[in-house]
Amino acid sequence: MKLKIMTICAVLAAAAMVLGLAASAIAVPDASGSLVWTDPNSSSEIFATDGWADTDTQFSWDVTHLGVGLGWQYHYTWNVPEKNISHLIIETSTGTTLSNFWDFSEDPTSGDPQTYSPSDGNSNPGMPASIFGLKFGPGLLSKDVTFTSNKRPVWGSFYSKDGTDDSGTVDVYAYNIGLGMDETTVRDVAFGTGVIGYDFGAGLFDDQFIAVPDTKNGDTDDVVPEASTLCLGAMGLLAPMGYALKRRRVS
Repeated sequence: MKLKIMTICAVLAAAAMVLGLAASAIAVPDASGSLVWTDPNSSSEIFATDGWADTDTQFSWDVTHLGVGLGWQYHYTWNVPEKNISHLIIETSTGTTLSNFWDFSEDPTSGDPQTYSPSDGNSNPGMPASIFGLKFGPGLLSKDVTFTSNKRPVWGSFYSKDGTDDSGTVDVYAYNIGLGMDETTVRDVAFGTGVIGYDFGAGLFDDQFIAVPDTKNGDTDDVVPEASTLCLGAMGLLAPMGYALKRRRVS
């Protein structure tokens, strides 16, 4: 009788362990990095003009997974050596809405996220391609932006501008060198189709893009074992216990 009770307890413990796999999503790594301007623009991580074409020009990001159901915290820092920042646009994947973001360190432009393009008057001079995203500004020589989202990180772009140079003839702006590339292809190649799906440690495109909110949710798109997998796992754990109990009865 004592052995039977111990066996039942072991069965329940194994079942609890297997079912526990379904209750927790697989952890997703955080993402952090930076882009800097180097001479010349053609080989730099950031394209910049006038006073922003300087080695002190840097864009950095730090994305932290706050836990299941809590979302991701995005923190961006944009530093320039001179000329105050007029605005900063951070890309978000098409399809996101303002309801996907909260806890802003400063409010984005009314109507965001929305598409910003080179054809918006002279608001975005030199922008090589349109960006769907959040627009912040103005700022001084350093601008910090923080917000939380239920969208996990993926490679994307930024764009920023000031006004013109001292002569009033040269527009001052900057963007990551990858802006304008086919980001669908970039994301498929960079992140693959693995368990996590977003490998920021692969070293692919991390010198051309920044981490931005994707269309995929941080928790619901994490990989968790399917029901059939859980059942097979449970059977694998419980079968030896059942066999041991059967042998006990026969003897």
